[in-house]
Amino acid sequence: MSEYRYYEFRALDEPLSEAQVSELRGISSRAEITSTSFINEYHWGDLKARPRQLVEEYFDAYLHIANYGVREVMFRMPLGTLDVEVAGQYQCDECLHIWETDSHHIISFSPYLEDLGREEWWEDQHLLPSMLPLRERLAAGDFRSLYLGWLFSAVYTWMDPEEQEPPVPTGIDELDGPSSALAQFLLLNDEQLQVAAEASRSPSEQPSDTELKRWLAEQPEESKLDWLMAFVRDGAGMPSTSILRQFAKDHGLVLAGDVTSVSKRRTAGEVFERVERLQEKREARERERRRKEEERKRREKQRRREAYLDEIVGRQEELWSEVIELVADSYAAGDYDAAVKTLVDLRDLAHRRGETADFRRRLADFEERYDRRRALIRRIADKVWNGS
Repeated sequence: MSEYRYYEFRALDEPLSEAQVSELRGISSRAEITSTSFINEYHWGDLKARPRQLVEEYFDAYLHIANYGVREVMFRMPLGTLDVEVAGQYQCDECLHIWETDSHHIISFSPYLEDLGREEWWEDQHLLPSMLPLRERLAAGDFRSLYLGWLFSAVYTWMDPEEQEPPVPTGIDELDGPSSALAQFLLLNDEQLQVAAEASRSPSEQPSDTELKRWLAEQPEESKLDWLMAFVRDGAGMPSTSILRQFAKDHGLVLAGDVTSVSKRRTAGEVFERVERLQEKREARERERRRKEEERKRREKQRRREAYLDEIVGRQEELWSEVIELVADSYAAGDYDAAVKTLVDLRDLAHRRGETADFRRRLADFEERYDRRRALIRRIADKVWNGS
């Protein structure tokens, strides 16, 4: 298989200018370029630019997938919208990197696995749209995505086992769509996410409409006007999340993705070992399931076999005649196979009726009669005498 690389860049906060589009066209004449996107795939060559630089200068989101294990997703956020003190606790050299330019925070998830062990890697190139809301989640204080980046490094053993686990955000056991898409991109399985959820608090219940209306009515007019402007300019995603978080702060509630203090934090080694135990249990359950399924199929096959033998009781002489007719004047492999199949039926029927000795004598006479048919004799030895 040739190497395959897929690149996708998205401009979200504002469209690209005509000059910027022209600059990008100078990088690639084959790419699909619009005022909000740059998409290209390569089967032999590669992108003639540094993705990090393109994100820093042009784009708010980026996805790269290659069929040899390389993958990366980046998000760019306006400077000041990310709590860097909290976010910095989740950085790890093996997967998650966070840096700043003069105007933006940039977050990169780069989970490299040389042997993916999965054929559907190419499907992941469609994940970027479903992950885009993570920018809004991070700006609003939902740090589940950053914890998932740290978790990748911990469970794939690319981390010092003594390194302490960062705070586990609330709501890991109930990942929303964007976080689930990132977990898929990071190749995190159910056991790995279960171990993460074991140290994650559940968020508070969502406030009712009545509670929200009462609280909104009490807010300063200036705040409500700011929120309304945010809805008008940016849509419902980010503003609604910010309002809910302000409500939660005023009422001492914990929302999904909040970072809270915990009494005991695990090490990367403890997380890895717990995942290993859960995976061993799952594999044991899967082996037992396969054993039971194989046993069920074996019994069903035996049932059908017994039913068929019931149908041919009393037809033994007719079947012997069919065998002789098949091989008497034929040297064709198909006729030999059909004759041997019938001999197997006669053998099994004789065994069930306690007539095995008689069958063996008759089969020996048959072989003596056709002893020059070496291909036939080999089939009989393999399928009838030695077969089961």
